[in-house]
Amino acid sequence: MKKIFDYDFRNELFLCLRESGIKDKEIREIIRKRYKESLKDEVVERLNTVIKAIKEDNLEEIIPFIGDSPSGDDYGCDNRYISFKDVTDCEDIGDVIDALMEK
Repeated sequence: MKKIFDYDFRNELFLCLRESGIKDKEIREIIRKRYKESLKDEVVERLNTVIKAIKEDNLEEIIPFIGDSPSGDDYGCDNRYISFKDVTDCEDIGDVIDALMEK
């Protein structure tokens, strides 16, 4: 996992940049831009790996990326999804989209 996905790292980076004289607004933009670029890179790489594995019928390669979300009520469906948690701070594609849309 890249350091930029770590909340504590981003806070420490913010403080260091503030100490160097950069204005808070500019710091937030720098961190946000770096975070989003890294998030996009990691998600696209994961999705390309999944696409390649499907095209090549190498489905075993995808299994480590699958997360399980039980319905929790003993009546609904259990869900499986592509997880990004091992390479980002986002669990699933919904979290990724939310993070990328955040201003």
